[in-house]
Amino acid sequence: MKLLLDLGNTRLKSAYTDDHTLIPLTPLQHQHADFLVALQLQWQALPCSPTLLAISCVGRVSVLHQLLNLARQYWPSINIFIPKAQAVCLGVRNAYHEPEKLGIDRWLALLAARQMYQEPVAIIDCGTAITLDFLASDGLHLGGMICPGLTLMKRSLAVGTEQLPQVAHQQFTSLANSTETAINSGVLNAAAGLIERVIHSHTSPCKLIFSGGDAELLAAEINLPSIIYPELVMLGLLALSQQNDL
Repeated sequence: MKLLLDLGNTRLKSAYTDDHTLIPLTPLQHQHADFLVALQLQWQALPCSPTLLAISCVGRVSVLHQLLNLARQYWPSINIFIPKAQAVCLGVRNAYHEPEKLGIDRWLALLAARQMYQEPVAIIDCGTAITLDFLASDGLHLGGMICPGLTLMKRSLAVGTEQLPQVAHQQFTSLANSTETAINSGVLNAAAGLIERVIHSHTSPCKLIFSGGDAELLAAEINLPSIIYPELVMLGLLALSQQNDL
């Protein structure tokens, strides 16, 4: 059995597999005080001991070390795989001049999309940051963009102003008559406007793939057909582990 971990800036997403099927586990907020306790309970409930721990990490290194230490306590002989972005892999050619500096989550999403579609795609990952990456039909990564995600935009308003509050997400994009809904509307329109602008300015049509915690929220605001794959990074991690015979 393989245990796959996607350590982001806010959440740890996990899944396990014995073949080509992913079984997702409940995401955990690694900033919470009870994170390690919740993780131990999750690992104790696994159907069997994993032989491989594959990790995508863009989060804090200190959290990664906690994961590794805990995994070695539970499974001393486990094989650990922490990939980095490469120049070429699984039919994808990295656009970065220094390939390893492309975020591993973005790289794995590109690899997963390439395995599923042999056509132009745009991958929009909606997490702590919103990232957009374009992949041509021949597997060439055309580059991407990064901006703050919905929660980060809201947090910057709450931290950077005296009287604006931190508000929860709402599907509200019209003119507002309260501060909370005005923030929700402004943030959603900002994110959706960026995505639509970039997609419309792209030179050729492409399939839109949304991923990340806010994927459904933002996909609903885009007036274009799209597909949602919440576990896109996991699928790329699984494909890469299989390619390396792990």
